[in-house]
Amino acid sequence: VFNLKVKRIYDLHGVKSLIRLLGLIHRKNVKLLVTYHDSADYFGLVAAKLCGIPVLSSRRDMGYKLHSRHITAYRFLNKHFNRIITVSDAVKKEIASTQKAPPEKTVIIRNGVDVAFFSQPHDTVQIKTALGIDATKDRIVGMIGSLRKIKGHHCFIRAAATVSKTLQHVKFLIVGRDYGEPGCSQRDLMDLAHSQGVHNDLVFTGERKDIPALLSTMDIVVNASTS
Repeated sequence: VFNLKVKRIYDLHGVKSLIRLLGLIHRKNVKLLVTYHDSADYFGLVAAKLCGIPVLSSRRDMGYKLHSRHITAYRFLNKHFNRIITVSDAVKKEIASTQKAPPEKTVIIRNGVDVAFFSQPHDTVQIKTALGIDATKDRIVGMIGSLRKIKGHHCFIRAAATVSKTLQHVKFLIVGRDYGEPGCSQRDLMDLAHSQGVHNDLVFTGERKDIPALLSTMDIVVNASTS
């Protein structure tokens, strides 16, 4: 791994970083460049063209962070990538429609999961106890995702409040790193939980590496993402 520590690509620092990248490509005899996300797409496309090597652009979401200027740039740049990789049919259709990405250059490679990794036995009683959850009575509804607005934690908490009014012995588990995003930090979400009257039934675990074990304790897993 070579960290070029690129902070910006649109100023003198970006030019210096591009020069370092070009040098690295030549020294390591790089044959192919793969880019992720808009800044890397612009930066990498220039580097690849200057070095005369192919470049693949990988698109892994519906472009929810892109502004109109990014869409305009992509409409010009998409035809210059050798291939564009998407993770789903939906993403392929989206970039073809909004960014005029050439369908003949776009290839779908879906995300894969090693299911064996998630099928190992776990001591669910111990896990629940460590989380402060009654292993004999409580059912668990869980959500896994970084604390970001787009993940839909607000919807999850409001739904939890609705459920808790009609069902007892249900705990709601939120697993994910707190990035301190305004309006969606753990403190903000807990304030919402207090206002909804569900704070006593809500458990935040923070970032965890034992996701298969946590999944094994959940009776229901919720994906509330808005994109």
